[in-house]
Amino acid sequence: MWAVEVELTPKHAARTAAIMSALAVAGYARVLYFTAPAARPMVARYAATVPAAITVSDLPPTARTPGT
Repeated sequence: MWAVEVELTPKHAARTAAIMSALAVAGYARVLYFTAPAARPMVARYAATVPAAITVSDLPPTARTPGT
């Protein structure tokens, strides 16, 4: 079972870490994060600290994001 998350806007660091930790302990085989450019740095930073298979990718250029 996989989890898919889409981050359109950056969240507070504690919230991002809590979400990733919860996904890690839930037992997903893989977690895919698709991020808008503004959210990518924080998501990538926390993904590197979680002992789970988390892949961080950019949203496709045609994706609608806040402010577009």
